[in-house]
Amino acid sequence: MNEIRLQVMKGVLEIQGYNGNWNYDEYMHGMYNGMEMMLAIAENRAPVFKKAPDEWLQGKETAVKTKEQG
Repeated sequence: MNEIRLQVMKGVLEIQGYNGNWNYDEYMHGMYNGMEMMLAIAENRAPVFKKAPDEWLQGKETAVKTKEQG
């Protein structure tokens, strides 16, 4: 596989792995693990999956405000 494409895939996986992304809800957790699986296949290695957190961040209040919230 093209090295540039692998680097792009690693970068996207890194972003998806940030706190607040992968552990937001079940969907985002599955998104991370699916992306990890694809990268592992491309790199010919075993995937390193994230385990589900004890609780999801969805529905929790955060200190970050959207444009609409001011």
